[in-house]
Amino acid sequence: MASAGRNRWWVGIATMSVVVVAALGPWSSSAGAAGGLLVSGRVFWDQNNNGTADLGEPGVAGIRVHLNAGAGTPTTVTAPDGTYTLAGLPTGGSGSIVVETGWFRSQCAALSCPPGPGPDNDFRTANQFIQLPMSTVTQSLVGIDVGLLPDWPGHTSAAPAPQAGVTPANAVDVASRLSWATSSCSDGKYFICRPGDTYTVTSQFLNQGTTAITGLRAVLALPTGDHVATGDVTRDFTLNATATSPGITSLTPGPLTAAGTVLMTFTGTLVPGGLVKVSSKLVAGGTVGTPGCVRGAPTTICPTGEPFGAPLVLAVTHTDQAGDPDSFGPGCDPVADVRQCPTGIHDKQVEPDEVDPVGHNVEESVGTDSAYDLRSRVVLLSTAPPSGWQPGSPMTWRVSAFNDGPALAVSGWTLTLVLPKAGAPVLPSANALRTCAKGTTTAGYPFVRCTGRGPLSPGVTSIAVDVSAVVPVGAAPGSLGVVTYVLPAVGQPAETNPLGTAPLSSTVDTTASPTDNDDSAFIVVQ
Repeated sequence: MASAGRNRWWVGIATMSVVVVAALGPWSSSAGAAGGLLVSGRVFWDQNNNGTADLGEPGVAGIRVHLNAGAGTPTTVTAPDGTYTLAGLPTGGSGSIVVETGWFRSQCAALSCPPGPGPDNDFRTANQFIQLPMSTVTQSLVGIDVGLLPDWPGHTSAAPAPQAGVTPANAVDVASRLSWATSSCSDGKYFICRPGDTYTVTSQFLNQGTTAITGLRAVLALPTGDHVATGDVTRDFTLNATATSPGITSLTPGPLTAAGTVLMTFTGTLVPGGLVKVSSKLVAGGTVGTPGCVRGAPTTICPTGEPFGAPLVLAVTHTDQAGDPDSFGPGCDPVADVRQCPTGIHDKQVEPDEVDPVGHNVEESVGTDSAYDLRSRVVLLSTAPPSGWQPGSPMTWRVSAFNDGPALAVSGWTLTLVLPKAGAPVLPSANALRTCAKGTTTAGYPFVRCTGRGPLSPGVTSIAVDVSAVVPVGAAPGSLGVVTYVLPAVGQPAETNPLGTAPLSSTVDTTASPTDNDDSAFIVVQ
């Protein structure tokens, strides 16, 4: 985005041709079209990730650009050359102009980034949503551009090599995202519902690769007892046409199965960088919510992080495509039809074919008479060097927590990874769902411990934590391990299968342990 000191060009929009408008350059302004302001620009593939629309860099076609506030808001789809124009924007309007895409904004390898630094990246990124706040639009503007990259990090137009069998993106690459939308209950801002309340979730399907794809299918799994609002899935599952890649023409939802799943089948083609949205109108059943979280409870008891209480899951089992080699990454359930992966909310760089849980609480069903069962998992993400693991080699471990209990959500929990002595772990960054800290056990082993900020619901996988460290310098040849374990917060009701004594070293082999709270993994040092 240009600074406040960048020169702005004032022209009469009615006297210019389209060609002249496109040539004005970033953050030029015009006297708005009749009936409101005008904003135009170009969405382009920033192949060298420099924030500049260089000669030969193609536009990204079929991407929706729209105002996200107000009834009948202006909306458009980018042309084959990536250009767009939004006319009739309100003066002093609220909300943001949003670029709906399955790709990343270039120059932004994090969840959120300010505009720029390149001159043609005028949109900010907030939780991977690309948007221009209307508060910054005080007059008509042209040349409001944004660079995009297929779903891989870095400064290259070629996808990086796989890690542990996972390619961050490739030519054929589809992901899914699930978001809470609305609730009919008065405390819906806390996602707290009672049996019989109606709520809406939004399923999103993202083409993260560079090839158009057809044959999209996906599964939405409802909590036990929940059902579609009218009993007719063709009425309660709605393709959001104004937010859909123009090549997707229709949605056919299957019946709600006895297991609480609905299969969605799409007709048409999803363009590279495209995004499809489906709204699902549902009714809360008698499922268990978060202990202590009832109507009127403060946010300290009812946290606002996902998931909440009874979980819904958008499965990616059916969205994976032929020729999509990244498939599912470490920790993903390899068998279940509704497949869960330990991924971060909207963090597509961590797990391309992700699945996001959301959920709700049901007041009358909250109680402490049902058990929960925590378990954890650790996998090695790093690939061994050609010479094998050597002292000083960098390594990254992924740890996750799960709740396998039948009904009760865990309102507080910690996940700990114990590493070899002198392993020098790097502290993971915090996010909306967890905080992490480093320490040393009484036996002298370094550990990283992360504390969840929200409840861990039955059948739900926590956000994954990737911990980077090194093979200790001076490590003797042989087996070198790490140990992870998960514990409930103090005051949580009794667990079905408690951990017992927490491991103090990384040399404990937990594979024969009578509990599943802990897990271990090993490498062989050469």
